[in-house]
Amino acid sequence: MGLADCYNLLGEYTALPPGETHARAYAAAKKAVELDDSSAEAHTTLAFATLYWKWDQAASEREFQRAIALDPNDSQAHHWYATSLVVFGRLPEALTQINLAQSLDPSSRAILADKGVITYHAGHHDEGLAALKQLASSDPSYPSPHRYLADIYLDAKDYPNYLAERKKVALLINDHRELAVVNEAERGLSQDGFRAMLESMLPLQQRFYSQGATPAYSLATTFALLGKKEESLQYLQVAYDQRESRFLLLRTDHAFDSMRGDAAFEQLQALVTVPRPD
Repeated sequence: MGLADCYNLLGEYTALPPGETHARAYAAAKKAVELDDSSAEAHTTLAFATLYWKWDQAASEREFQRAIALDPNDSQAHHWYATSLVVFGRLPEALTQINLAQSLDPSSRAILADKGVITYHAGHHDEGLAALKQLASSDPSYPSPHRYLADIYLDAKDYPNYLAERKKVALLINDHRELAVVNEAERGLSQDGFRAMLESMLPLQQRFYSQGATPAYSLATTFALLGKKEESLQYLQVAYDQRESRFLLLRTDHAFDSMRGDAAFEQLQALVTVPRPD
């Protein structure tokens, strides 16, 4: 199952297209389950790949539940089920599962980071934010809490801290393109505020997108925040066509709040729950 897990995590934490990661993870995990249906690990990996490649929430949940039934003490099964429940929009259940994961593996940085962001989005803002800050302080070389803090600060319109956290992530993962985008955004923000921040970063995002290095969802986000609905919709369609993972969070992504109620946006948003073919 190591190969399938590797492909799954490459799809989550790198810029490689899902067609090169989640599809391979799905095929490898499906084969593993066929070879050993009693393996909780195999069912956990298949559950994750089923969600992020097939976008089949019902089938993914069945696989998670099968994994947990086979091994209730598998921390990874509870952990990945928790993050999947966030995609399903079931935050109280996600919080229950991530707490179970932490009780089984209390030292896992990944679980602690995901618990912080799930706690925050489940409505316990102060607790979740404090947990993420503590993890970022105690383990400053770990990118995940900084990535989550950046998203939280963007939603809160705390743009200096948003950019500061994005810069930390870029430096930690040695992403020179992201660092260039953040530097331009900081220049724009310092000169003329939020809109200038977005307008300053957009040309670089477009250039890197043309090079295959920036996901379409990121451009859709920038255009949405600028109030440019048509451009945002165009890039959202590309993100859907390319099965970009972040598209699955479209229903809860506050960057698109101004577009909710628009017929074309609602049609795209509804596709989050529609299973995809192989």
